Amino acid sequence: MNPLTPYPTSQQPASQPSPIPHTSGSGQYTPQYPQPSSSPVQQPSMPDSPPQEVSIRHHSFKVHGGKAALDVRPTEKVRKADEGVVDQHGKRNEYHTIQLESAPKLQGQTRAFDWQRKVSIQLTQEELPLFIAVCLGLMQKVKFGNHGVGEDKGAKYFSVENQGLKVFVQIGCNSQNNKMNLALPVTLPSAIHIGNLALAQYCKNFEGLTSETVLQSIRYIANVYCNNNFASIEDRIPS
Repeated sequence: MNPLTPYPTSQQPASQPSPIPHTSGSGQYTPQYPQPSSSPVQQPSMPDSPPQEVSIRHHSFKVHGGKAALDVRPTEKVRKADEGVVDQHGKRNEYHTIQLESAPKLQGQTRAFDWQRKVSIQLTQEELPLFIAVCLGLMQKVKFGNHGVGEDKGAKYFSVENQGLKVFVQIGCNSQNNKMNLALPVTLPSAIHIGNLALAQYCKNFEGLTSETVLQSIRYIANVYCNNNFASIEDRIPS
């Protein structure tokens, strides 16, 4: 291209910023170009996300009957002497068990229950394997009392009875201020579900053992009691 030929429009060199006139103290003109700003680029601010409250709890299993409802939930029991104490791995000395909660049906309601008046019972380490045995058809019945704290101390009781096609559950309280007897039949599939839920909790107490090994120990307990005419146990562990 002839050096005297002007650039085509599409090939014009990028324009340079216009100089800002400046006169020095001697009156001589000195061009100055604008300098890029050193201030950081402001990013659009995002609104702060509102804090979220996360509630962590165990999943439970509910059964609704004609006059009462049953809620079976996993729980942990810690002895008063071990409260606030952990081992070298940060674990508490706790016993994994289940809690039985039952509530009466509200008057005039079809499927609503008064959980404000519920009766709650946490199973002990001797009661839990026997409860599992009844739910899974290895024993006929267990009934235990002497539960409760405060005004209800020793006044709460529960029983489970395997009747073949169903399991009959009864939970109550005999205290003066809270007399209540709640009972409902549980279908066989639901009883198996409850039994397996309780078994899963029971297995947590034996790290390193499989569920089949733990279930075999429950079968052994049930066989010994049944062979000694203790297919039904009430209030006291046979000895």
